[in-house]
Parts: sequence; structure tokens; C-alpha cells
Amino acid sequence: MLVGFAPLLIYLSKEQWSYKKSFFFFFFSGVLFFGITLIWMFSLLPLEWAGVESASIAYALFVSAWLLVVCSFALWWGVFGAGVAYLSIWMGSHSWNLKILYALSIAGLWVLCEYARSFVIGFWGFASGSSSFFSEWTLGSLVYGMTDGWVVLLASVGGIYLVNLVIIISNVLVFLWWSTASTKKKRVFGGAVILAGVMGVASLGGVFFVKWHERANRSARSYEVVAMRTDIPRAFVYAQSDRAASLRASIGHVVALPQAIDILVAPEDGDMLSFDALNGMRLIDRMKKNNTLLVDHVYTRQANGVESRTLYWRPDGGIVGFQGKHILMPIGEYVPLFVGSILSLLGYQHAVGTYEDARALAVAEKGPPVTDVRGTYASIVCSEASNPNMVRSLGKNGADVIFLQASDTLFRGNYLYARYMISMARVRAIESGRFVVRASNAGPTAIIDSVGHVRALRAGGSEGVAGQVPFLHIVTPYARWGAWPVPLAGVLLALGLLYRRYPQ
Repeated sequence: MLVGFAPLLIYLSKEQWSYKKSFFFFFFSGVLFFGITLIWMFSLLPLEWAGVESASIAYALFVSAWLLVVCSFALWWGVFGAGVAYLSIWMGSHSWNLKILYALSIAGLWVLCEYARSFVIGFWGFASGSSSFFSEWTLGSLVYGMTDGWVVLLASVGGIYLVNLVIIISNVLVFLWWSTASTKKKRVFGGAVILAGVMGVASLGGVFFVKWHERANRSARSYEVVAMRTDIPRAFVYAQSDRAASLRASIGHVVALPQAIDILVAPEDGDMLSFDALNGMRLIDRMKKNNTLLVDHVYTRQANGVESRTLYWRPDGGIVGFQGKHILMPIGEYVPLFVGSILSLLGYQHAVGTYEDARALAVAEKGPPVTDVRGTYASIVCSEASNPNMVRSLGKNGADVIFLQASDTLFRGNYLYARYMISMARVRAIESGRFVVRASNAGPTAIIDSVGHVRALRAGGSEGVAGQVPFLHIVTPYARWGAWPVPLAGVLLALGLLYRRYPQ
């Protein structure tokens, strides 16, 4: 991705297209990119789990929703393309000083478009009383495809928006050199030098970042943490009988572990306490040996409706705290207003009522991190992992570790989905400077360290993962100052527009 946009810019400059053509050129490039990036969404098909038995209707509904998301994301690529045409970065008569300003302006425009794009799902998924409308959903970010490189570590400084800023600056600089160099040999050599320079600087920063965290890990107190993985059958709404065998197998794995367990993390909708109490108390008896903290998840009825909650429970103290799920998944956990309106117009209001009786959740307050004898903990649930600001606020407010409880049954067995979810968790770990422990009921279960390395991973079966997790107290620049590249991008774009209008 460090030079992936350069060919688009080169092609665009040669054609000297209008704003309209530039918009559609980047728009359709975005449709292709997001269509491939989000192809794992098709693993939801068929929709028999949602009660849609007709294959033709299921495909029509799903493809329509998928195209809506893809085109909404690609729209902001189109805006970026039109902005590139306006700023005219390919104008060869300008000095290099002005070209560098253009490069920074284009990068600023890209960051602002990416920031705006992150609210698209919230816009389409809004509902009365739902927090989703004003929440960042960073699905589709270029950064999630770069988690194995050094550049992604810049997320600890400015979040994914700083990484995006660096990506586009690299692309524009390569393009500028390519468009002005006199020979093909100079073009290739100059582009390689620019790319090597960016990667070299990122690598030096990454080495410093890793060493910083290694020192913090050595001085921090560590605990043995186990993340459970169940193997729930594919279903939208579970009955206890549907998941009993899988829960018993997962509990059996935990009971058989020889090491002392300090913290046990259950997946979303684990409800381990209730299940174990009805099935022989094996898990609770095992936890009593080490006074293990159980990070459980339940659905609980409150005055405003059913809420998704994480419970923290110890054998000698009972429930020591809880946190709610604040950012709900459209369709998965509530019916957005526009969907409900369409169904009502088509005469399917009964379907909305049936869904709300079986699945719809109420927005819960996340609440502050929970402090216990071993440290301070915070949880995020499933879709909240796509929101960087939520994880940032939890780390800033004192959380020593982040627990991610997920439900992945509907995407069961899809490799691309699993890899994408792990990539998001890795970036959240880098941003917050905390270990992220992911427990799932049918997807990837993992322990990810504070520099985004996967320490342990389990993608199948009913066995979880275990490992030593340091409780860190460092504060990354991103945790302290947030996504400062966003206002910086506005300043850079304003300067570029000013010089575009008054080049002298």
C-alpha cells in the first residue's frame, strides 16, 4: 500500500481528466478495493439462520446491503479523486517546494476522507437511542492490510490516521518523482529511494517502540490469562441445548490445565456462571483453587431493555464490577430505523416485531474500567473492536489490559474474516499500548501483545489459549492525544487550497 496509489495518480495525470471523470475513476477503484476487502461478508449466506428460507430473496437482500456498504465507502475515494484533480499535483512547472506542499495537502485530504468514511456504517445504521450514528467504524481501512510491517507501529503515535497520512505521502512523493524524472532508470531508482526512506524511518521508529515496550513488559507484573474458545453451531439465536456440548468441552479444557489461572476470559454470550452451575460446578470449583477472576458475558434485562454486559466475578468476592456494550451492530443487534421503515412499507412490520422480541438490544453505558486485586481491566465486545477511540479511552482511563469478547458464529470457518478480525485487534493493541485478549465462540481466539504481535492463536475447536500477560501502565502518544492527524490534515489541506488559489 505504500506505493499502491501511485499508479492511479500517474494514470490520472496522463489523462488530464475532469473532476467528474476523476471522481468516478477513484470511485470505481474504491468499489473494487472494498468489494474484495469485504468479500468475507458473503460467508453470512445463506440466510437460513435469520429465518430467510428462499435463496433468491436472501441473495437479493444481502447483495443489496453489501453494495450499499461498498458504494458508501467508495464514495469517499471518489471525493478524494476529485480533490486530487483540483489540487493538480502533476503540474510540472512548479518548484519542488510547492510540490511537497501539494503532497502534504493530498495526504491531508485523504485522512479527512478516511475519517468521514468511518462514520458511514453509523449513518446507515442509525436508530433512535443508538450510539452508532456518532461512532467510528474503521472497517476497510488500508491499515488493516499492513499489520505485518513496521509502518503500522505509527498507530501508537497518531492512530490509524497517522498511518494513512504516511501511506499517501509516500504514494504522492513517488508519483511526483516519477512524473518529473527524465529517464525510466531515474524514475525507478528515485521511487525505490523514497520507498526505502519511508520504510527506514518507520523501521527505526518501530525498533524504538518495540524496545520501549520490552522494557515495560519486564518491569510489569504478569498474570496467567486463559482465553476460552467454544465451538457453537452456526445460529442467530441460541438455545442452551444448541451450545451445551461445546461449552462442556471448553470447560473441560480449562479444568484440565495444569497451571494456575489468574484470569479466565469467556467469549460473548458465554454465560459460564449460569451454565456451570447447572452442569456440575466443574469450572467454578477449578477457579476456587487460584481465586481466578472470570470475565464473563451475559445478556441481562434492564429497565431500558436487554443489555449486553461483561461481568467480572471472583469465587471469594462474587461480582466485582461490570461494563456494558455501548456500540451496537446494525442488523446484528438492532434494526436500523430506515430498515424498519422499508419493511413496514412492504408490509413486513411483523418481521421487525419478531426480530425485536428475539434479538434487539438496548445501548448500555460502557462504564469505566474495573479495578480488582490484580489490576484494572476493561472489556470491549465484538463490533466495538472497530472503534479505535473507545479502546483509546479505556486505556487512558487506567485499563492495564483489554479483553475482547466476540461472537463469530455467523462467519464460521471463513479464513478472510478471521484474519481481518485479528488485524483489527492487533491495531487496537498498538494504539492503546496494551495486551488484547480475544475470546470467541466460533472465531479466532488469541493473545496479542502491545506491539501487535500474536502471542497465541486458536482458530478451531473448543480449546482456548493461555499465556502470561503483563499489566502495562505506559501511555502511548495516541492514548494521550488521540487522533491528532485529523485536525493536522485539515490544516495541510487548507494550506494546499490557499496556494492552489494564490500560487504566487
